[in-house]
Amino acid sequence: MALESLQLLKKIQEWHLGIDRKMPWKETLDPYKIWISEVILQQTQVAQGLKYYHRFLAAFPTVQALADASEAEVMKQWEGLGYYRRAKNLHIAAQQIVEKHQGRFPINFEDVLALRGIGDYTASAICSFAYDQPYPAIDSNVERIFSRYFGIELKKSSASLKQAIKQIVGTPFKKVKSAGELNQALIDFGALVCKSKTAHCDHCPLQESCYAYANDQVYNLPIKSAKKSKQERYFHYSILKSENQIWISERRASDIWLGLHEFYLDELATKTDLEESKTRAFQNIVRTKCFRKLYKQELTHRRIFALFTLYELAAVQEIKHGSWVPLEELNSKTFPGVIRLFLDENMHNFIC
Repeated sequence: MALESLQLLKKIQEWHLGIDRKMPWKETLDPYKIWISEVILQQTQVAQGLKYYHRFLAAFPTVQALADASEAEVMKQWEGLGYYRRAKNLHIAAQQIVEKHQGRFPINFEDVLALRGIGDYTASAICSFAYDQPYPAIDSNVERIFSRYFGIELKKSSASLKQAIKQIVGTPFKKVKSAGELNQALIDFGALVCKSKTAHCDHCPLQESCYAYANDQVYNLPIKSAKKSKQERYFHYSILKSENQIWISERRASDIWLGLHEFYLDELATKTDLEESKTRAFQNIVRTKCFRKLYKQELTHRRIFALFTLYELAAVQEIKHGSWVPLEELNSKTFPGVIRLFLDENMHNFIC
């Protein structure tokens, strides 16, 4: 028979007493630092997110520092993490906190939820971890635990699943000793025991009363949506160099990588077109060097293939929608991952 909700939560808390999963954001009650960690860890593995957490806080140690920074500075610190809208939203939300809350991170749940880019999960995490307020933070880990334990046959990440879990834990959450500790226990339990692909049911303290375990449904709950195939896109970048200057532009169209920099771009229809692409007829070409290695970047819904050609020009040319910058300034600009990878491997080839 399933444990009552309060008993279940207490059992997971008891399990968590023996867990030593230290992370810097677990050792602070500072809502700003907790907020930064939560946003970084969206769509990012902990191992990768950890270095960005330290780097971001070193650059912007307070809400005020983040609000005062330029968007370019914020984007540069975020370079490589992807999902750049997160960084833009952080920047805007910091400015909201300065304008509406005198630079102090709000305490009221509704005020936190009203900040740009903050949804129910992030607001619940901040308010419970920083202020010990009784809001369940329902992430994918928590969804798995309750879907499997109670046999909730609803789609992963759906509003209906989150609402069903809230109905189960809402009242019990107000009765536990520490809502923050409980949220952390639930997240860790989902990450370490009730895992997505390799659940450790043999070591699970909930095994005897778990619906999914009893009915051989562990890997069927929560219900997964059908995977969408990734759209493939094919980019040929022309790197225009004149003496010590490189032409770059900033992506402004409503597309991937909005606000990031890139070289002159021709988008092609197929991979074959890309592999067989010819050099362009720019004026006053002194030297052309093709980098035929196919670079690739995986995004959530897209797969980007890129080739690069370096054109050394006799003189700077007027080209719309971009600007010429000194070669030494390239590293201060924010580029998509596929361009940054190319630059890291080939920057020395630009110095002629």
